[in-house]
Amino acid sequence: MRDLTEKILAASRSPELRRHVTDLLFKTCAVDTTPYADVERMRRAEDEVFRMLEAELDAAPFPGARHERRPINPAIAKHPAFSLLHFTKTPECPEGLSPEEVYAKRSNLLYFVPNARGEEGPDGVAVNAHIDVVKPFLPPRLEGNTLYGRGTCDDKGAVVAIVAALQVLGKVLQAEGRKLSRNLMAMIVVE
Repeated sequence: MRDLTEKILAASRSPELRRHVTDLLFKTCAVDTTPYADVERMRRAEDEVFRMLEAELDAAPFPGARHERRPINPAIAKHPAFSLLHFTKTPECPEGLSPEEVYAKRSNLLYFVPNARGEEGPDGVAVNAHIDVVKPFLPPRLEGNTLYGRGTCDDKGAVVAIVAALQVLGKVLQAEGRKLSRNLMAMIVVE
């Protein structure tokens, strides 16, 4: 196990991975995913980011892995921790939009990696991060080795870290002829 961990750590420290992560984070942060009353605008931005991430997840060599966009159920509004959708209030619609209107045709991105037996189940590991950012939108900029912009830390940075970790883990496990003993699910959510 120690040998496997050392190989994963070595792969995670490569200059190529650093460049790839920086580039992917820059690209995802360049997409304005701040909340808007214009729900279609949010849908388009979320779709753009999800298409980038799906391409990256497709590159992670886990046998049987799959991703799906799961529609957001407006019943989420009944959860006690639900936040009101204040960002949808406008002079024309001072009460804001309903959860049904806000979440129609929007989804979260899920990525499933089966365990060594090829199963997806409730006993695995789950990771979660979100792609929305607070206003105002600040385009990313790279200064030296530091990337600045909305989402670099909260939370597109975590999204990109999850994707990069999955790619590294998948490649090392593939090279070693190994598989995950437990299934894994990554939840990349819109808010």
